[in-house]
Amino acid sequence: MVRDGILKQRALSRRTLLRGLGVSIGLPFLDAMQPAFAASEQIREHPCLGIVYVPNGMFMPAWMPTEGDSPVNLSQTLQPLTPFRSRCTILSGVSLEPADRSSSAGGPHSLACTGFLTGEAPLPGDGQLRAGISLDQKAAQLSGANTWLPSIELACEEQVSGIDRESGYSTAYMNHLSWRTSYTPMPAETNPAEAFKRLFRSGGSLWASPGSVLDGIRADAKSLAASLGSGDRSRLADYLGSLRELELRVHNAVDVSQREASLLMMDIVALAFETGRTRVATVMLGREKSSQTFPELGIVETHHQLSHGNRDQATIQKLSAIDHYHTELFAHLVRRLDSMKAAQGSVLDSSILLYGSGLSDGSRHRHDNLPLLIAGGFSSGNESGAHSRLASCRKMTEVHDSILGDFAGRERSGR
Repeated sequence: MVRDGILKQRALSRRTLLRGLGVSIGLPFLDAMQPAFAASEQIREHPCLGIVYVPNGMFMPAWMPTEGDSPVNLSQTLQPLTPFRSRCTILSGVSLEPADRSSSAGGPHSLACTGFLTGEAPLPGDGQLRAGISLDQKAAQLSGANTWLPSIELACEEQVSGIDRESGYSTAYMNHLSWRTSYTPMPAETNPAEAFKRLFRSGGSLWASPGSVLDGIRADAKSLAASLGSGDRSRLADYLGSLRELELRVHNAVDVSQREASLLMMDIVALAFETGRTRVATVMLGREKSSQTFPELGIVETHHQLSHGNRDQATIQKLSAIDHYHTELFAHLVRRLDSMKAAQGSVLDSSILLYGSGLSDGSRHRHDNLPLLIAGGFSSGNESGAHSRLASCRKMTEVHDSILGDFAGRERSGR
């Protein structure tokens, strides 16, 4: 018996790679990866965890959803997610409450970024860094043995070094979202080209050819295609075509706009999840106290500057436009994952995506009632498409525990 040209007793491994000199390329889900005799079974993908961080808080009146039945009526800031509102859960009432709150009293931006995934307060001064193991790295410990990269860390703004003179904290706390240990932050890649290369590195080297990453694997791809059914052959061709398109965009990303560079980072995360090269990713849309401006939006002030500006109508409109823009970037990731086939449904269905900030009102440095949204297949106690108004001062670490518990459960049942 044959299903789409594949013998039912034989199945292609989900971890199959196309290999060339210095290059290995993961594959998207193909029907050949699911044996015919299991077609009627409930086959679950291993989960993916993606975290997208917004610096400097948000303009909360434009974030909060309007009242209404499920699926939730999305606010102005969240409008880009309208096509996926039934796949989103908005959390309210969550606070960043580290174990040692007093030590971060002078570094609200340091606490916002560091505490968002660790739940810990940073140490002031230029001595030993200290935080805690972050949510993404705990997830990577669960899934990393089965992937090429345990995790990837990306950022859309160049990092700065030294001490923040205003607060007395190391700028490392405002640059790093991910922490492998309590004393070791994970550096974030800010160059889309380098991030792209990381996905395809084979052994300790990168491909030496100045040509396409696809050049070295053409023979392997041709051999694989010959063994596939027609549907899978078409899917493989489409995948390699989209990979080449992304590669060209990446290598042309020298003087591209901030929007295009950020979209590339989202596409790289989507590609990593689709191919299983990693199942854990973090993206910082900017660092805390960001110096980013937004010329494409007609905004010349920095994000941090605006977050502390007067709440006149002009400032409110600019802050709202920046928040909307950030949500557009996140919505792009959601859309890409939803378009990618998985064993059951789409890659989005097997993904948990956390979007938000470690500050709510940036002008007052508030760490309570954080703007948080979870998209994808998260299933731990919250109805999809809903606005969950949690008890006041529920800790962010409880959200971590809920997400990690769901991730661990899916990891154990994944195939």
